[in-house]
Amino acid sequence: MDGEDHMFRDRAVDSVAAADRINQVAPIVSARLWLLVAGGGVLCAALLGWSLLGRVPLTVRGTGILIEGTMVVAAESPADGRIAEVRVKPGDVVRQGDVIAVIANPALEAQRADAESAVARLKEQHLAMLAAEDTAMRAAERSSASERAELAVRIAGDRHGRENAIAESAARVRHAAALLDAERNVAAPRPGRVARVMRAPGDSVRRGSPVAVVSDAVDGVIRCHAFFPLAEGKRVRTGMVARVEPSIADRERFGIIRGSVGEMDPLVGTHDSLSRIAGSPELAADIERRHGAVVSGVVDLEPDPSTPTGLRWTGGTGYPQPLSAGTPCDVDVVTEEVAPVSLFLPWLRQAFGG
Repeated sequence: MDGEDHMFRDRAVDSVAAADRINQVAPIVSARLWLLVAGGGVLCAALLGWSLLGRVPLTVRGTGILIEGTMVVAAESPADGRIAEVRVKPGDVVRQGDVIAVIANPALEAQRADAESAVARLKEQHLAMLAAEDTAMRAAERSSASERAELAVRIAGDRHGRENAIAESAARVRHAAALLDAERNVAAPRPGRVARVMRAPGDSVRRGSPVAVVSDAVDGVIRCHAFFPLAEGKRVRTGMVARVEPSIADRERFGIIRGSVGEMDPLVGTHDSLSRIAGSPELAADIERRHGAVVSGVVDLEPDPSTPTGLRWTGGTGYPQPLSAGTPCDVDVVTEEVAPVSLFLPWLRQAFGG
C-alpha cells in the first residue's frame, strides 16, 4: 500500500507541475497571438485606408520622335533618280525653297541631250540647205521668170518647214530643261532648321521619298512629337504630366525625361501626315502597326541647364550626351489618378456576380 500511495503522490505532483507549466506558457502564447492579430488588423486597416485614400496613376502609352520646335516636315524628292549632291547638314538654318539636295535624273538628262542634239542637227541641215538654195537660185537666173518664181516659192516653203522643225525641237529642249530643273532640286518645304539628313550622294530615291527633315524652330529647343492610339489618345489633354524615354537611353540607368503635354492635334493622323511629321515612311508604318489609327501632340520637355542634354531626368543627370532631333522614344502620359479600390471593383462585381 505504501508503494501505491507513493506512486499516486508522484502522479499528483507531476499533474500539478504540468498545470503550472501550462499556466506559465498560456500568457506568452496569448500575448503572441494578440500581437499577430493586432499586426494583421493594422495591416488590413492600412491597406483599406490606402485603397480608399491612396492614388494610382492611369497612363496612356504612345510612340514619339524628338523634334526641334513644334513640328518637323520632310523635304521630299520631286522625282525618281539618284542623289547627286547634298547641300545642307544637320543644324543648318534654311529658308523656304532653299535647295536641300540635287537629284540626278538620267532619263530626263538623256531626253534633254537628245533634244539639244536634234536642234543642232536641224540647224546644220538648215544651213547646208540655205547654201544649196542660194546656188539653185543663182543657177535659175537664166531660166524664165515663171520658173524662177516657182523655185522661189518652193525654196521658201522648204525653209519655213525647216525653221518650224527647229523651233519645235528648241521647244522640246526648253521643256526638258524646265522639267529637269523642277525635278532635280529638293527644296526646303518651310523655313527652319535642318533636323536630319536622311540621304547621301549616290543613294537612289523615288518620287516623294524623304531626303531631309526640317523643323520649324531655330532656337534648338528639343521637344517630343507623340502619337497615341485613337481611343486612348482622346483622353490626353494639354498640361498632363508626361514621361519620355528616348530609345538610345537605358531607362534603368539614366531614367526618363520629365515633361508635360502641350498642344494636341484633334485630327486623326493619316499615313501621309505621319510620314511628314515623323520624316520617315518607315517610322510612320511602325507607328501604324503598333497603334493603328492615332492622334498626335507635342510634349514639352522640362529644361535643366545642368545636365548634358539640357533636360530634366528622373535619374540624376540622365543621358551623358546631347539628344538630336529624329530620335524615336516611348511616351507615357498620366491621364488621371484614381483610388486603388476603383481598380478592383469590376473584378469584385464579376467574382460575386454583381
